[in-house]
Amino acid sequence: QEEEKGCPNIQNQIDKMKIKINHTNKTRLELSQQYVDQISKCIKITKERLLLAMTITQEKILMEQVQAQFRTLSENLKSLEEAYHMVSERCNNMKKQAKILLKRAQQITGETMEHLKEAFNNLPNTLEEIEALIHEQQAKLDCQYETNPLVVLDYEKNKKEINTLDTEIKKTSELLADMLLKKDSLLQSWLVPLEQLILRINEQYSLFFKQMGCVGQVSLEKDPDEDYRKYGVQIQVKFRAENKLKTLTSTFQSGGERSVSTMLYLISLQELTKCPFRLVDEINQGMDPNNERRVFELVVETVCRPNTSQYFLITPKLLPNLRYTERMTILLVMNGHWMLRHDEYDVKEMIKRKRNQKTIQ
Repeated sequence: QEEEKGCPNIQNQIDKMKIKINHTNKTRLELSQQYVDQISKCIKITKERLLLAMTITQEKILMEQVQAQFRTLSENLKSLEEAYHMVSERCNNMKKQAKILLKRAQQITGETMEHLKEAFNNLPNTLEEIEALIHEQQAKLDCQYETNPLVVLDYEKNKKEINTLDTEIKKTSELLADMLLKKDSLLQSWLVPLEQLILRINEQYSLFFKQMGCVGQVSLEKDPDEDYRKYGVQIQVKFRAENKLKTLTSTFQSGGERSVSTMLYLISLQELTKCPFRLVDEINQGMDPNNERRVFELVVETVCRPNTSQYFLITPKLLPNLRYTERMTILLVMNGHWMLRHDEYDVKEMIKRKRNQKTIQ
């Protein structure tokens, strides 16, 4: 009987526990749902934050562009104001000079301004008409004298010569126009491809310099007088942010900067110009370690691509821990007074000794 009495109590406790468990599960489910909702809100807020950050960045870029335009416009306005002041001052000086000349003219002629206006009103208004009037009066004056027969003969002779020269000038002008057309056609046939090639080189060159943290560009230098012998490739570089682009010369940049600029230019030509091979000798000698490592990585990345020219790099030394690829071949030239003879050189024995040293260590 006691066991029978105890069973209902246990059953009641079990039922209560089930109710508590169900309540707990519901609570956990609600909390889980709230957690999911909070996570969704966090994700939404994070997305909004990223969008706001991108918007702020774009606005900053736009603001910098507007500020740059404002500075440019301010400089232009300043230049225009200076030009205006100069022109205004010049105009005032000319007005003063005109008044002085007017007084002098009145003193010389002894006439008032009204008389001068009447005299000028009777004359033509344009310079061409005034010159025509002068020629007309000169012709009338010449007709008052007796005509010399020899003058008439000379006139007829000169007239024929003038007609002959006019014909020759016309033919020469036509020939010149034809030659100019041919010249323009020939110019476009090589200048346009050349400019396109320079543009492609500039894209590669600028990209390589950007990867180096610097600025560089390549352009075609033209002669204003169209002397094609003076055409050339102009390289401009900037290695520091505070400097401006400067033409690559043997005096302005340092030896290391010239080496970097030259090497990047050669790399830019790698995929654009076809040749059996390229050979560079000790180009890395003037570079600092950072630039030498970056340039070497660019060389490896560029010249080890398929269908590119073979590339030889000759150097007495290289930095440690450089990146090499399977498409590279390294040749070590060893020479000196204390070197072994070639018939005494045993590579297997050297490898064996090296392994033994590592084992001992």
